[in-house]
Amino acid sequence: MQGWFVSILLGYFVQFRLELCFDQEAREEAELCYAPQYGAAKDPVNICGMVAANAVRGDVELAHSTDLGRSRALVLDVRDSREFDGGAIEGSINIPLGQLRERLEKLPRDREIWISCGVGQRAYYA
Repeated sequence: MQGWFVSILLGYFVQFRLELCFDQEAREEAELCYAPQYGAAKDPVNICGMVAANAVRGDVELAHSTDLGRSRALVLDVRDSREFDGGAIEGSINIPLGQLRERLEKLPRDREIWISCGVGQRAYYA
């Protein structure tokens, strides 16, 4: 099956909140052929599989955007300042990942912190 078709199919599953079940290894290790004319080297299906596997293993806790208004959580954006200035979650604060260790004292200790970035890798590292 072509990678672009799988991406479109996955989009329908997300849009209509359908469940697509693979075992953990299949989600994370899906081998989709890379063809530049049809898809990216980091195919969305693989990225979704990696995110799902992280959640299933308990490596990360996921938060949904609809929970933002109902939570006291601070949203910490760990992208660089230029990315943050280009658009960010309303009310979030920006501490780039490279500066986080030096600026930890600026973070509140009395509330939950939700970490955000552009793709998920920097938030995972934070």
